[in-house]
Amino acid sequence: MSPQFTPKVCRPQKHLEAGGGLYPQAWSLIDRFRAGRGREFPDWPDWCYIPITAGHTVVAEDAGVDVMAVPLLYPERAADGPKIAALAAWRVTQGVYQFAPDLFARILATPVHLGLTVDVLFELPEWCVYVETPGLTWGNERLHGFFAHLESDIDDQRPELRFVLDTDSELIALPLHLGPMTMAEAVDRTLAEARYRGLEIGPAAATAMGRMLAPFVSLVLYLCVERSTIVDRRGRHPERPRPRKIRGEWRLPPADGPTYWQVAEADL
Repeated sequence: MSPQFTPKVCRPQKHLEAGGGLYPQAWSLIDRFRAGRGREFPDWPDWCYIPITAGHTVVAEDAGVDVMAVPLLYPERAADGPKIAALAAWRVTQGVYQFAPDLFARILATPVHLGLTVDVLFELPEWCVYVETPGLTWGNERLHGFFAHLESDIDDQRPELRFVLDTDSELIALPLHLGPMTMAEAVDRTLAEARYRGLEIGPAAATAMGRMLAPFVSLVLYLCVERSTIVDRRGRHPERPRPRKIRGEWRLPPADGPTYWQVAEADL
């Protein structure tokens, strides 16, 4: 799922189009998954739009194989599940968040308080947000922005804050494990999970990962804590839409297009 589009277009919307083009049944499968929540499929919390398992199911259905067989038979598709889940969650609101330049710089210059509990992250203004990141890079590439959404693991109900980074060449999914813990504990838990999955992460790499995640966490934290400072050109604040009855079924249709939210400095 690599971006291929011309400049001066809404990047997250183009990623949405690319995801739907690559997996034509994605959004109907996601709707079916949500319709069967708590009945055909296990239930999950309201703060999660769709578990990443549903994204993996979309990939497996398209390939015509079992979910567990995708990494073995189609390794190039194995990372698409988390991206599809993020795009599905963003699709219903399509919010693009633009921080005031001075505020953006100040947030990035302020270290994340590692003793802060992560419960506040469950207050995302929408199921999935896309945050523009002017001037930032990821490795040697420009970072245009990132998607952020909440995940509830369908097997063990483990909560995660999921990032999908939007670089020049690809989308990169990264998790941050949540729960009744501090930010430092959340980073440690994420690293422990990576080691459990066989990734060799030493102290230097662990420090680097924490440093790389920090600015994204800081920006998302601001959106959660200072929601009153977020407005569109009509003076509205972001919110999660309510289902509408479509052809006899309650559904959440996609937004008509992107909404640009301006994030300003909170009044002292």
